[in-house]
Amino acid sequence: MGAALLRALLGSSHECVGLLTGHRRWLGLGDGLQRRARSLRIPILELGEHWSMSALKPDLLVCGDFGTILGPEWLDIPRIGGINAHWSLLPRHRGPAPAAAAILAGDRESGLTFHVLTKRIDAGNIVDQTSFPLGDRDTTARVYTLATQIAEARLPAVLDQIEANGLRGQVQDLASGSYRRRLTDAEAAVDWTHSTESLDRLVRACTRPMAHFEYRSQRVFLSASEPAPGQGTPGEVLGEAPLVIATGDGALRIVRALTLMPPFTWPGWPGLRAGTKL
Repeated sequence: MGAALLRALLGSSHECVGLLTGHRRWLGLGDGLQRRARSLRIPILELGEHWSMSALKPDLLVCGDFGTILGPEWLDIPRIGGINAHWSLLPRHRGPAPAAAAILAGDRESGLTFHVLTKRIDAGNIVDQTSFPLGDRDTTARVYTLATQIAEARLPAVLDQIEANGLRGQVQDLASGSYRRRLTDAEAAVDWTHSTESLDRLVRACTRPMAHFEYRSQRVFLSASEPAPGQGTPGEVLGEAPLVIATGDGALRIVRALTLMPPFTWPGWPGLRAGTKL
């Protein structure tokens, strides 16, 4: 998201006077965002150096997927204020896991919202909002990619709008919205007694942590699955090629799975046959 916003800013009529990051990285290490900024001689600031931003005298702070709550020592510096690119249709799914929340909830659409930065997470006035449909096979990665593309496309117009009219926006009705904290390891654990639909959503939604279950004292991570025909006792292997597991109301086909120990791809152990109980 940060790289997309920087590209958009560099391609606009506005000037980028600095890049704020969590930690500087040197010697060619780190993300392409910092390498790009360094190649253009854009000053790189890190958290704890708000005096450096004061020296740059910026008009506006533009954030995207920053992952850190910025206090008044940062928000009070820009002359106009700050905006953030959040990958949901606010006020729905505020917080750090908006795409996962949309998939888990079975939403039929998501989007990208530019909102005013405030001390409260994702609660500032909505400056610009664009929606896109969600399909039955969409994943957190795809939602993030689409939102990033929209952010890059919309930022120049949003900046022009702010330059012309100031930092205005529509007040959010937070009572009608929702907040999604990061998923915990326990929430990403597969319970085969749950429905096929809910398990499929879990696999598509979870990235960090990934959806997982235990088999022979090893954790198996699911990166892709899809609903499949079949009935059986929850957790029972119904078929080997393709691998199909019974759920609480049907079956789930395992498309991709892995472990952190050899053989790494799953299944790779002998003895996993139809009738095996996970």
